[in-house]
Amino acid sequence: MKSIEIQKGRDLVVRNSTTSNLLVCGVFASLLYVAMNITCAMQYPGYSSASQTVSELSAIDAPTRPLWVILAIVYSVASIGFGLGLWQSGALNRKLQVAGTLVVINSIIGLFWPPMHQREVLAAGGGTLTDTLHILFSVVAVSPGPVTISGSCRYPFSGMLPAVCSLGLSNEGSGPVHFHSQEPCFVFMPSGRSPAGV
Repeated sequence: MKSIEIQKGRDLVVRNSTTSNLLVCGVFASLLYVAMNITCAMQYPGYSSASQTVSELSAIDAPTRPLWVILAIVYSVASIGFGLGLWQSGALNRKLQVAGTLVVINSIIGLFWPPMHQREVLAAGGGTLTDTLHILFSVVAVSPGPVTISGSCRYPFSGMLPAVCSLGLSNEGSGPVHFHSQEPCFVFMPSGRSPAGV
């Protein structure tokens, strides 16, 4: 049986037992992701959550990759369920349905997220197409925002950086380069060296 909640001045929200169960998937997915970061980090000898990225837990040949992939599939499926729950909840609420759709799309992309190589391999110049795709996908996941790139670079930039953009991958630095952003951004350095201050 379907229950309907109506409040004056607000959009109609429809909920039933199936929708409620799907929404619970969101709580489960969030708790699972935290557990993944803790458990996999403990299984990776020498891994430091403070100085290494989460992506390295699923890197090619990483000891934690098999476990991470299995858990990540469960996480993505649960996130898809949560997105569907949001979409069903907003039967007559366009904003809620848009949010649910975006969650589903993002979760599906997560299932096909290409892996990176371990940092030792990248430092030795062993990066391949999967590393480039991993960065491109990372850029897609970052929300657009104002970015300034100045200093000794071929293409200085100041303005809005779209979510889907290869500007950071195509620029070239010949000395100190200053990078400022108000939104989370990924800085990709093919040489494997980490930029100072990032």
